[in-house]
Amino acid sequence: MLTSVIKHPAWCDPTECDADPGTGRGCHQAKPMTVPYHDQSRSSASVLVVSSPGETQTWICIDLHTVDVQGEPAEYSQLLAREQARILGRHLQRAGELAMQTSCAHDG
Repeated sequence: MLTSVIKHPAWCDPTECDADPGTGRGCHQAKPMTVPYHDQSRSSASVLVVSSPGETQTWICIDLHTVDVQGEPAEYSQLLAREQARILGRHLQRAGELAMQTSCAHDG
């Protein structure tokens, strides 16, 4: 019996990975990076790196867990190309810095 050997990308966490080279299903997955729950925004998130077996494209998946306007739990997932993720990351970092500056100005 011949078994397929899984070749994991360096960032892949084998405990998170469900890639199956025999069927081509599943994904290589990095350990999720979490954004903790915040009471005022009523949300949390996780970000992870994924790719399908045999594919060269690596994707960034953002999972947002929040509460909708009726107070019911809601989940949203978005897959981003790596270039989109880098741009979004820069925008989020800059927006966070601006918000921190504004908060400090109001605190003082």
